[in-house]
Amino acid sequence: GLSGEKKRWASTIRRLENDYRFLPGDVLISAGAVSYLGAFVGEYRKDIIAKWKEHINAYNIPLSPDASVVSTLGDAVQIRKWNVCGLPTDELSVENGIIMNRARRWPLLIDPQEQASSFIKKLGGSMFEVVDECKCSDI
Repeated sequence: GLSGEKKRWASTIRRLENDYRFLPGDVLISAGAVSYLGAFVGEYRKDIIAKWKEHINAYNIPLSPDASVVSTLGDAVQIRKWNVCGLPTDELSVENGIIMNRARRWPLLIDPQEQASSFIKKLGGSMFEVVDECKCSDI
């Protein structure tokens, strides 16, 4: 009964206190990624985030060991909805979804396999304008 609830709440409080302690560094990583890393490939993003983590640790800013865009800004329910709409489940695709969702600017999607185009059309229906093809001669 209620003793189980007490244990669950105590566990939740400990987790939230731990998350709160590491908030400055975790948010710094995520804000930088959303602002600057959207245009880069996954391997380069990992390298840059690793360098950022070194600098954050050098300045003794609290940072969780597994800090990432997905762990800080991801919402499991939202990510699952994206997966149902066709977003692949790999970390890079989920990061891209978060960046697309959180960024203030419209994303430019280079999408040779048309996965992103299909995902956006399923997700937003007629809300989004999707340009299927753009050639240099069109500019």
